[in-house]
Amino acid sequence: MIRLLCTDFDGTIFCDKGDGIPISQSFVAKIKVLKDKGVKWVISTGRNLTEIISTLNYYQLPVYPDFLSVVEREIYIFENSEYVPLQPWNQICDKVHKELYTRIAPLLSPLEKWIIENYPKSMLYKDGYSPLCFIAPDNKEADKLLEYIAKYFEGIPDLALVRNDVYARLAHINYNKGATLLELEHWLGITPAETCVAGDHYNDLPMLSVEKARYLISPLNAIDVVKESVLSQNGYVAQQVAGDGIAEGMNYFF
Repeated sequence: MIRLLCTDFDGTIFCDKGDGIPISQSFVAKIKVLKDKGVKWVISTGRNLTEIISTLNYYQLPVYPDFLSVVEREIYIFENSEYVPLQPWNQICDKVHKELYTRIAPLLSPLEKWIIENYPKSMLYKDGYSPLCFIAPDNKEADKLLEYIAKYFEGIPDLALVRNDVYARLAHINYNKGATLLELEHWLGITPAETCVAGDHYNDLPMLSVEKARYLISPLNAIDVVKESVLSQNGYVAQQVAGDGIAEGMNYFF
């Protein structure tokens, strides 16, 4: 039996097609069984804390995760009916990102100008988590933008690009879904051998690793690079999409 289950959210357990409950009942039933056995559950998402809590509340999920890992780097613990930050992790995370973004600030304006001139269909913006984010109109343009931005920042220490489909943002290289999972395992005293991870996209790859978890699952709708990575590590690629696929994978392993 595992002691920790870590799942991505969008596309992995949440699939809103407008034709029913977006979180599968088979997955919810499986989570209830695991939590009754003492298994901890963390949702690891690129969404921010407000977005993920609002979505969980809106759909009245009957069981809530013990932890939330948001924007691929912050960790929150469910205590007394609310999610509170895990410290000093979040404080250090905020500090190193502020230092990184201050260091690269002079480089951003020329880059933004070039992107606007050469890729006008892509939307550029910044938020509280990154001074440069983009949403491309398709994956082909996202590929080109990421290639150019990576070359532009080549040689800048500690800088990474985090991608999910046509969306990407800047981040510190030491903070991603894999890093937050390792921190939670350390904090809980749980080993990778006792951990199961499920994900479907680029930003899930850092945690879809046998160095982080013994059991790896991807749903049918996962992108090819994720499926290939999971299979190459003796993981399970489901025959069903999203939450139904993750429940299928958990039934396979456990």
